[in-house]
Amino acid sequence: MEKEQWRDVKGYENLYEISNQGRLKSLKYNKIMSPALIWDGKNQIPRYTVNLRRNGKCKCYCLSKVVAEAWVDNPENKPRVYFKDGKCLNCKADNLYWDISSKSGTRGVGILDTKTKQRYKSITQLAKELGVPYRTLWQSITDGTNPRYIRKNY
Repeated sequence: MEKEQWRDVKGYENLYEISNQGRLKSLKYNKIMSPALIWDGKNQIPRYTVNLRRNGKCKCYCLSKVVAEAWVDNPENKPRVYFKDGKCLNCKADNLYWDISSKSGTRGVGILDTKTKQRYKSITQLAKELGVPYRTLWQSITDGTNPRYIRKNY
């Protein structure tokens, strides 16, 4: 296991530090901050967010982007952060990479069932086919559980 290291948060130097393990620390209070879990977007993708304050103003950021800006090289200035293992709640620096937006059409869109080779347009479509709520499906994906197992035991 890699030793935890800390760097300043871009734009919030001397106020916050972010670790390569995805933990945020307030330097003012010398305390590790807890991220909030939100369900983002049309397909209800789970994300950790953090609120950062500077000069009396508060701004919300995705934790994965804060980690990536401090720890992951981005020489081509790509705009989006993605997860190598596909688990949106694993915000460790070694699990993140920069890439172009899926909206540009250059990344594959959808979900591929590697066993049947069937492609689904969205998590919502897959959840309907499996007959489970999409939040249950997302929880299984972020936990690493096989979605087919969820259908059998739901």
